[in-house]
Amino acid sequence: MTKASELVSLAESITGKLGALSSDAAVVADNGGEVTLASLLTQLDIHNPVTRDMAGEAYYEELAREFAGFMVPVLNSKSSMVALTDAYCLFNRARGVELVSPQDLRKACALCDDMQLPIRIRQFSSGLLAIQPDILYLQYDEAIARRILSEIPEDGSISSVELARSLEMPPTLAIEQLLMAESMGTLCRDEHAHALRFYANRIQACTWRFSRDGVVDQ
Repeated sequence: MTKASELVSLAESITGKLGALSSDAAVVADNGGEVTLASLLTQLDIHNPVTRDMAGEAYYEELAREFAGFMVPVLNSKSSMVALTDAYCLFNRARGVELVSPQDLRKACALCDDMQLPIRIRQFSSGLLAIQPDILYLQYDEAIARRILSEIPEDGSISSVELARSLEMPPTLAIEQLLMAESMGTLCRDEHAHALRFYANRIQACTWRFSRDGVVDQ
């Protein structure tokens, strides 16, 4: 009975989390229209989920394959990176009553690289874990930085909350992406008591030539 109560509590927690995730989230459909995240998840329901009894000693490998297959359509939506905690909730929602523990999913994710699956788990300096497509980090980071730049108004700035709202992602993931773009030199910050805002780094885009008289913008 104790185990059953724990599963019920976990299921209720996941349901609540999904409600928060899907309230404003939308993904672009193939026909150019928009469908809700809940609609996408309905299409991605896993009807025969991997279990320990089914997979035996290959449980973690099979779970990794199932998780990767589930996440690819999610990553192909507007959110090209998903926090692992959110991915965990979405995945368990699709599995129905066959819930996976956080520890089991974490172990399965650790196998994605060696198994050459189309997703990777990434840990930011803050400790935040996220799922992203399997491409070189540098190429992916450059693509993310360009995407952030496209969200910044001309001669304007953006905050993590504004970026999160625009790209439909948690603010915790938005700030990590902003800091990543800043570390690449794509953005610069304006930090004060009330807010942290990011601007396009126009100095980086300049071409400089050196002369005996000093540095001249070319």
